[in-house]
Amino acid sequence: MRCKSKQSYYEVFNRAKISWKKTQKTNPKFDKELVKKRQKKLTIFYLKTMLV
Repeated sequence: MRCKSKQSYYEVFNRAKISWKKTQKTNPKFDKELVKKRQKKLTIFYLKTMLV
């Protein structure tokens, strides 16, 4: 199959539910401090549930 325009390929990909977009190597919203806080919160939660 050979399409005449790029738009035709995009329509075929869309119908097949295939993404042609490249992914990002890193998450732009990543925040190290927020991750540390969340990990600490989860650790405390798990310790409390294990002791009960």
